[in-house]
Parts: sequence; C-alpha cells; structure tokens
Amino acid sequence: MANTYTSSGTAASAASSATSADTGVLGGFNVTNLAAHIRGELDVDPDAAGGTVPDRVKNLIRLQGTYLWTVADWRFRQKLGTLSIASGGSTAALPADFAELDHRVLRTNDDYDYTLSFTEDPWRWQQFRDTVYSSSDTGAPAYALIYRDTDKAFPWWLLKFCPTSNAAYTYQMPYLIDSPWSRHARLATSFTGDDNDLVFTAKQPGPEGNDITVALTMTPGDVVVSVSGEAIAMTATLSTVTAAEIKTAIDADSDASELVHCHYAFDEDGTGTITEALTATNLSGPIEDDEYPPWDRTFDEGWRLRSLWACQKAFGKREAAKDTAKDFRDWLAAQQQENDEKVRLDTERIFDTLQDHAHTVSAVMDGAYWWWT
Repeated sequence: MANTYTSSGTAASAASSATSADTGVLGGFNVTNLAAHIRGELDVDPDAAGGTVPDRVKNLIRLQGTYLWTVADWRFRQKLGTLSIASGGSTAALPADFAELDHRVLRTNDDYDYTLSFTEDPWRWQQFRDTVYSSSDTGAPAYALIYRDTDKAFPWWLLKFCPTSNAAYTYQMPYLIDSPWSRHARLATSFTGDDNDLVFTAKQPGPEGNDITVALTMTPGDVVVSVSGEAIAMTATLSTVTAAEIKTAIDADSDASELVHCHYAFDEDGTGTITEALTATNLSGPIEDDEYPPWDRTFDEGWRLRSLWACQKAFGKREAAKDTAKDFRDWLAAQQQENDEKVRLDTERIFDTLQDHAHTVSAVMDGAYWWWT
C-alpha cells in the first residue's frame, strides 16, 4: 500500500462582508468584478495595444493575488491534514496544495512517545540517516526530508524519512497552502485494483486548466486518444488495458500531451489493469475568476491596491502608481502588525542550554528544532 497524505478541513477564512471605504463594494472582490472595477478607475481603452484590456487586467490581478497570498505566512493559509505512513514505507507524497510546513515536529496521533522531525536540507537529512541508522534499520520514522520530484513539470512535493517504518503511523500535520491562482489543475483516478491509478495535471497553471476533461470508455481494441478543444477522450479494452498503456498513449498524442501531463499515482508503477470506465471529468484545483478568495474580506482592499498599482504601471499612469504603492505599503504594515490575528506565529525552538540531552537523537540534528519526551 502506498503512503498517502489526506487533507481535512479548509483554509481558515471569514465569511463576513466588508465595504471598502475607497470602493464602496459590498461583499468583496473576485477577479471578474475587481477587473471591471479597476478598468473603471483607469478609464482605459479596451482596444489598447498588447492584448485586450480585460485579459491584461485579469492576468495582473491574478499575479497580485498570488503576491499578497505569499508575502506573509497569513493565518488563512493554515490547513490541517493527516499524514499516513504505511508499514515498510520510506516515502510519502504531500498534497497538491502544499506550500510549506507550519510545524517542524509532529507527534503520532495515537502514541505521544513517537515524534517526526522535518528538514528541507538534504545534507542534514543525510547526516542524520548515516550517523544514527543503518540502511537495514526499521522503526518509528524519526526524521523526514521534504523535496521536490524533479521528474514533474510542476510542483510535486514528497517526503523521504528514516528509518524505514516498522508499522503504520498517522500524524496530524498542519501546513500552509499555496496560492489558489498559481496551482495546476489535477485529476487523480481511483480505480479498483492496484498499480492502475493515474494523475492528469494541466501543463498550464491557473483556472483555464479546470476546463480540461478526461474520459475513458470501454471499446474493444488498442488505446485510442482523441482531443476536441479541451476534452480528452480515450477508448480501450477495459480489464486488459494497463495504466502504463494509457500513459503511453497520452504522451504520444501531441494534442493531449500539450494539455496535460500524465503520470502514475504516487508509489504505483502502472502495471495494474483498469477494469472500469471513467466518465468525462474535469480537472480541478485553481480558483475560478468568479470565486472569492478564501481569505478574510479585509484582504480585498490590499488586493485592490496592489492590483491597481500594477495596472497603473502597465498602462502608463506611473505618477498615480506611486501614491497607490504607498497606500498598499501602509495597508500591508497594518495587517502584519496584527500578529495575534492575521499572521501565524513561528513555533519557538527549545534549546538544550544545560546539555542534558546532548546524547539524544535530537542532538544529531544540528540546526533543527530540539525536542525530547
């Protein structure tokens, strides 16, 4: 069985409506209505050179939404998931919306005697593994490395831990989610059987990927792939076709491979057969232009200011952009000062000042969080 990472809950966000003193907009902004609002403020020519104004403004707004999302470790980015490690496992996959860890040390849900510490430094992980464990050791996972799978053309974060797990373990794992505008839409199958699931990921990030559909129907014969617009349809002889054959056919079709990247589900090899059809299903993940961002509505004002500044620069209104930039900096500073409400606090390190624990496992992890039971 593969090690899996499942998420529960959603990013914290307030449901209140707020009226901006500058805009008079009740209920907040999404990309669509903010673009219309800014075009009115700019009073720009819809036929200006360089592309239509609506498209240019929306692109800038998405970029500024991503900037505002990631400029600080805001509380609305926090999410609580469950990390499940199977017996005999040494790797695990992180969720599609993972951006960064919220805590460096986790305790197992059912036994507080076991802790799992994390690092993003390969050298530290290698040092810990080589000095504490041999390659044949098994036990409760103690130290995990977060790394990116470079075989993918998009962010795909994995864990590698040591020692190899001697049993099944579960952890509640808080993390920070990435920007909903910069995600790649995905579709992960859940076919009956083993080693037969696939993940279809949009090559281009953003909401356009949500329009892509994938379907598989049962028809005797070899795998055939056809593409109409953003609809990918496949036919194959079910119960004999393997996930590997589907992947090969997608990769070989220039139209399909231009839309999506197809790969095996985590810890699977594609050798399993597919015994059921797949109705046309949309990829999903990025936020749509008519959806409201999952943050407190007070952040809409910062989004408006940052987007207005970007558009003023793009459309040659640089003097006005200077004033808008100052307004945004003032707004951002005010939000960041509210550390107890807006910005998550870093977990403080526990330092072994008396060296009472100098010979514990934690002592090997130079620069990591000290932890003892």
